[in-house]
Amino acid sequence: METNFSRRGFLKGAGVTALGTAALGLAACSVPETPQAEPLGSTGEPQTTKNMPETWDFAADIIVIGSGGAGLAAGIAGCQSASSVILLEVSPEEECGGNTRVSGNIIMVPDSVEKGVTYQTNLNGGYIVDPDIVHAWSQGLVDNLPWLTDLGYEMVFAKFASPEFPSVEGGDGIKTYIVNPATGMKTWDALYEAAEDAGVEMHFDTRATDLVYDTLTNEVFGVIADGVSYKANKGVILACGGFENNPAMVRDYFPNTGCSQSFFFGCPYNVGDGFKMVMDIGADLWHMNAFAGGGVGLRIQSAESGLASLPAFKTKEFIYVDGEGNRFMYEETADHNRHGKVKERGVWPLITVPDNSHVILGQGLVDAGPVVDPTGFGIGWSNVHPSYIGATDNDAFMDLGILVKGDTIEELAEKLGYNPATLAATIEEYNADIAQGTDGKFHRGEEVLDDYFFDAGASSVGYGEGASQVSIEAFDLVPIKGPFYALDLSYGMLNSQGGPRKTVNGEVLDTKGNTIPRLYAAGEFGAPYPYMYNGGGNVSDAIASGRIAGTHCATLAKWDDTEA
Repeated sequence: METNFSRRGFLKGAGVTALGTAALGLAACSVPETPQAEPLGSTGEPQTTKNMPETWDFAADIIVIGSGGAGLAAGIAGCQSASSVILLEVSPEEECGGNTRVSGNIIMVPDSVEKGVTYQTNLNGGYIVDPDIVHAWSQGLVDNLPWLTDLGYEMVFAKFASPEFPSVEGGDGIKTYIVNPATGMKTWDALYEAAEDAGVEMHFDTRATDLVYDTLTNEVFGVIADGVSYKANKGVILACGGFENNPAMVRDYFPNTGCSQSFFFGCPYNVGDGFKMVMDIGADLWHMNAFAGGGVGLRIQSAESGLASLPAFKTKEFIYVDGEGNRFMYEETADHNRHGKVKERGVWPLITVPDNSHVILGQGLVDAGPVVDPTGFGIGWSNVHPSYIGATDNDAFMDLGILVKGDTIEELAEKLGYNPATLAATIEEYNADIAQGTDGKFHRGEEVLDDYFFDAGASSVGYGEGASQVSIEAFDLVPIKGPFYALDLSYGMLNSQGGPRKTVNGEVLDTKGNTIPRLYAAGEFGAPYPYMYNGGGNVSDAIASGRIAGTHCATLAKWDDTEA
């Protein structure tokens, strides 16, 4: 194992430290009491339950797991509170940053705590979150702007998703912000720079696997990472992301929509490392079925769980077909979702993309240019790390098996595992309709009026649900002509929201509702979003929850003052 370190001097601004202390004031829970002596066994002798390693390889006041927004914010806050911090990151340094780095880097900030509470409570609907948690969440988001400003970064209005659900009560007080683009720096870049300046010591290529804790009291003393022991004199903060790139966990916890092979737009290192650690110690879990989705995506890797990207189609010579080779939607309406959800019958379920779905393309579309866009919206893993795709043109996509070709539609069907007669009939029916001037099955090409469509480019507040808007203007259809091609099509995920249940301070709770001493969770690893989600909410919550956890953990008395 190769371990890298990065460390600079501390930030010592009195205003910054004061803000960290103020943020702590929103918390209602008290600091957990540290046991003063080992418990006695039945013979009256001290009972050995701590399971300590013989020696500690490294030690710090606070051990943070993860280098996304939550982990960096936790590290910064810990250092601002005069505590030493070691941050462990599973990825190599060049790929660190989790989902925060590859996201749009916007942060959601309510105009007031009250507006935020009202808005998110309504977005949660019947999936109730404790009011104290919602209040602390909103207060944390409101405090993000002055905290980032005090760190020296100019935050400007971002427009996107301000708000994403305009007609929801409280939405008129929801804004999004981003680090001034003129600086060439994104929000994650600012946090990473601030963490280095604050003195956070970062160890890369280091996967945390186990907590070191007292098996009787559950008090946490440190972590084991790749066989190396890390002593946490004050506590451990798990900011290690979700499980969206763990196919087994996705199948176990993701809602059963008929799409069991979802792909991911974000960090491939988010495989649920933290879940085994907290489940081993008896942590309670919440809303494990909640996800922020990216809607319909293209699978561009052949692994069991693939990286998702977006199409780059320059003509309309394509259709979407399901696992049986039949069309299943008006193709352009695939973009009509809000973080993977579409409004149906008064509720917001996840958009459905059947298993083994594909985009069927004609030769004219392939001739028009590359059909996969690694840059996407300017976000996603493939945008920040385009080498993961390993190709930029259609010939290379075919060499990698991303784009599949058949000289006839029957040949393509055989390669995709479809009934050749069914897929051929689908193409024949579609082309026949186009020759008649209309799509008889889904009315593709006709104008779409959608009360619920959100277009970030059209307005600073998107479209509301009060009046119909033209979300798709009428366009001419073209027939699909061979040779024929196909791309894997599926549901693209951004991130899971579930994780350990926690207090307003970020302290992890066990299944009996008790805090697990010296253990915290932050960011996507247990985010407070059980149902509907506003853009920028995860990054903003990551910063707030990391900051609050780091500040609170720094107040704890050390369980052991001796050196490792």
